[in-house]
Amino acid sequence: MPTPLSPYSGRWVALVRGKIVAQGATRDEAFNAARASRRKEVVEIIFMSPIMDLPLLKTVREALPADQPLYLVGGAVRDSLLGLPTHDLDFAVPSGALKLARSVANKLSGAFFPLDEQNDTARIILQREDGTRDSLDFAGFRGPDLESDLRGRDFTLNAMAMDVRTGQPIDPLGGARDLREKLLRACSETSFTEDPARILRAVRQAAAFGFTIQPETRQLMKTAVPLLPRVSPERQRDELFKMLEGPRPDASIRALELLGVLPVLLPELPALKGVEQSAP
Repeated sequence: MPTPLSPYSGRWVALVRGKIVAQGATRDEAFNAARASRRKEVVEIIFMSPIMDLPLLKTVREALPADQPLYLVGGAVRDSLLGLPTHDLDFAVPSGALKLARSVANKLSGAFFPLDEQNDTARIILQREDGTRDSLDFAGFRGPDLESDLRGRDFTLNAMAMDVRTGQPIDPLGGARDLREKLLRACSETSFTEDPARILRAVRQAAAFGFTIQPETRQLMKTAVPLLPRVSPERQRDELFKMLEGPRPDASIRALELLGVLPVLLPELPALKGVEQSAP
């Protein structure tokens, strides 16, 4: 069960003697708000994310070379702010992800798997004493820097990062704000033309989290529907099955119909609309 989402999750807060006295979307906002009422007091500014205390993340941090930059990205940051547990951590590094992952795997006695040597991507699997597994994925930046990497992702709620060493958040597209507003928004106007499978993923994640798809994003999805045949049948199938296994499969199917996806995804289905089920 998810824990209740703190009103301060994904926000900067100002502390005076351990008590929250102000908050803001940025460090400066929180600091200025606190100074307006507490001019003479010492103010401490921190970012509210519980994931920095995750034992698994601490383990990875301790296994890093001293000068190695590393950023937690994507779903783990999102789930932390939503109060959801995670056993899968995705990391981004400027370069050398394969070499770093192998080094971390050796220090943690984990199984190392090179996923894509050309794109500098690897996975570590850690086995716990109770038989459960943790998955750690390492990838080089998809672009010249971290911000370019984040801007190239699918939705703003998946385009947040955190410096593993300092806890500093990197959120160039306002993903934390969209989480608080329960809004699913594309990272760019080309999100769905670059990968039409994101149309299905948007419907699935909106249903899973109880979010509303931003109107502009919904229009981009409709426009990209004719491109869905470019997506392999296996990827289409996997997204559909995840929807059907999710908490609101009925809402997902209705959304697919409204978007005009069903004739492309399941061409046999429209002919069955309106057909009454015979008595048993």
